Amino acid sequence: MGVVAVAFGGGEDADVALDHMDEEQDDAEQSRRWVKEAGRTAVRVPGDLRDEETARRVVDEAAGQLGGLDVLVINVSSIQSYDPSVPLIDYAATKAALNNFTVNFVEELGPQGIRVNAVAPDSRPRSQAPSCFWPAPRKRPAAPVRS
Repeated sequence: MGVVAVAFGGGEDADVALDHMDEEQDDAEQSRRWVKEAGRTAVRVPGDLRDEETARRVVDEAAGQLGGLDVLVINVSSIQSYDPSVPLIDYAATKAALNNFTVNFVEELGPQGIRVNAVAPDSRPRSQAPSCFWPAPRKRPAAPVRS
């Protein structure tokens, strides 16, 4: 997830909060350094998001350290959610469900100015990859909306 956060967040002029498990500390630190090298701020906020109290703490700490949050990257999706391979049908179904969840979360949080995305890594060129979910026109797929 850290590498995705760098490619998505750091590459789009965004500061990034990296949630990670304790055992992922080294990877999170490397990702934080990559974001910093790209000229942006990254904060590490460790915690197991399966625990509701911890999840709330992580969000509060990330917002506090970054001065607020205006993008919420739900999770890493997959091209399998759009074009499933038969041997991966169970995996593809979970990623399709994640995309559905994301689309509905857009409707809930979008009016508050919070962008919600599911990042779907793919081997195709970025210009051919499915775009992120955002109820606004885009100049290119996966492009952030800039004010």
